[in-house]
Amino acid sequence: MARDRPRRGLATSVGCALLVLAGCGGGGGGGGSAPPAAAPPPPESSVPAPSWTLERTAPADLEVSAAAVDAVLDHVFTDEAVQSAVLVDRGHVVGERYADGYDAESYGTSWSVAKSIYSAAVGVAVDAGDIASVEQPATDFLSEWIGTDKEGITVRDILEMRSGYPADVSIFTQEDQSAFALEVPLANEPGTRFVYSNPNSQLMGLLLQRATGADAHTYLSRQILARHLLRTQHLSRRGRPARAALRRTRADRPHRRPALTRTQQLASKTASRAPVTAVVHMFSTVL
Repeated sequence: MARDRPRRGLATSVGCALLVLAGCGGGGGGGGSAPPAAAPPPPESSVPAPSWTLERTAPADLEVSAAAVDAVLDHVFTDEAVQSAVLVDRGHVVGERYADGYDAESYGTSWSVAKSIYSAAVGVAVDAGDIASVEQPATDFLSEWIGTDKEGITVRDILEMRSGYPADVSIFTQEDQSAFALEVPLANEPGTRFVYSNPNSQLMGLLLQRATGADAHTYLSRQILARHLLRTQHLSRRGRPARAALRRTRADRPHRRPALTRTQQLASKTASRAPVTAVVHMFSTVL
């Protein structure tokens, strides 16, 4: 987008360079000549100051090309799974777009946002004593690993994605993702290397369920959402009834990824019950 802005900075730099050269040239002539006139001050910019109030601002007001904004959003939406996108420049919203069937009031799938939320729930379980510490062996809860090469994996290793799992194991195509996550072969020594691997996050659900006796979503709702997200409950009822929105199926709102299994829904249902504004509030409150 920078190429579409006026080159005022470049022109100012060139002007300053010419002024310096004029002052240095001319050899050792008469010392009585008058000094060069001072350069006029640069004109005040009409561009709004940076502000993170996220006000909607026309791209032209920020000296940004509207065509450049459209080009960025066009590129974002080449990923057919994108539901919505907001483009921000210096704290001002200069572009906003939604996929077919979605708008600013739509509920969206949280995808990997749920990783941070459920890891916070594991922290609550540690604080409550249901999990002794993040250094506790995961086999205290995942007994399937006893006597295997995964016996040395700790709760911390799972939270930090240092369990030794490989990066891409296509967990989203599995009918029982928890069983699949337990059986993924190791690619590295546990605790030695960070590898972004989705099965680690799926294991958080098993850790929470076996440590607390409640399924992961129930535990999260009771221990975090109900205590800290009363604003979410309020926001979810604005505009249109939350229950009616939740009843809308993927057939009602076209989405080009395959329908989620019940296990996948568990990992994403938290943020999908609240608008984006509520999710932002959650992170500012909890984290």
